[in-house]
Amino acid sequence: MHLPVKRAIALLFATFPFFLNAQAISPKITMEQGQVFNVDMTLTNTIAQQAMGQAVDFKVDGRARHSYKVSNATDDFYTLHHEAQQMSFAFNGMGSKRNFDSENKKDMSGPLGEPARAMLAKKYDLVMSNTGTALRANPESFPAFRSDDRLMIIFNMLRDLTTVTDPPRKGQASFFKVLPDNDVKVGDTWKTEMTDTSARSSTIYTLTSITDSTLLITFRTEGQTRVRAQIMNMESLTLLTSTGTGTVVVDRFTGIIKTKDAVTEANGTTEMMGNSTPVNVKTTISTIVAKATQ
Repeated sequence: MHLPVKRAIALLFATFPFFLNAQAISPKITMEQGQVFNVDMTLTNTIAQQAMGQAVDFKVDGRARHSYKVSNATDDFYTLHHEAQQMSFAFNGMGSKRNFDSENKKDMSGPLGEPARAMLAKKYDLVMSNTGTALRANPESFPAFRSDDRLMIIFNMLRDLTTVTDPPRKGQASFFKVLPDNDVKVGDTWKTEMTDTSARSSTIYTLTSITDSTLLITFRTEGQTRVRAQIMNMESLTLLTSTGTGTVVVDRFTGIIKTKDAVTEANGTTEMMGNSTPVNVKTTISTIVAKATQ
């Protein structure tokens, strides 16, 4: 190979990352009718607090699997059918250990079977814009399930997994929305905010880099949470302030999320029977999205 050709090839490889990072990325998501996207989420949640002068620790490792099927695809919007397939967890706290897997018949016939069946029975159809904003859902919501008070702490710790069975409200970001509604380049940032009955948060995203096949997005979230619960017929109120960081990898050509990893640390207090005790929480969540083979 002649020297000028070698230099040209070397220059091409040297400048290729620059051209990628200078590109404007469209927020449009590309899906095809009939596609199925399987979502696998894993969570580790630990709580450390004081009770009557004693340290009390809780830990739960959980997993949830759910899917979205594209039942209709147009240039402007997509209709997705959502179903939950499986939920499992291992809990350890206050000398009690519980293990549950919705695919285990024995577990489903036990005390955790009823709330698990209620969550797994939630199915909905979501119409979202081609940038991932929820336009409408059918049904719009599901009745709140009232579980045994003794199980409330477990389900509160699994909240980031169990809420995937609920449809987003109109105007909210769907599971697939990561990018803003405008084109972005490397270094651009955008902010989202979320508010519900028990929490509010704001997240700042940054498009960090572009490769030949993916987008790397980093984010930082700050939030406040207010959770009421019944523990042994006594009402508790937990107030937390949290900070989270993480990364999202998005397919460069389809705009569909591939992986998401986040770590959140929260500090606050739990108030019960006139006493206030400090609480520290750490939550790690990993999400993998895979297109099902036809």
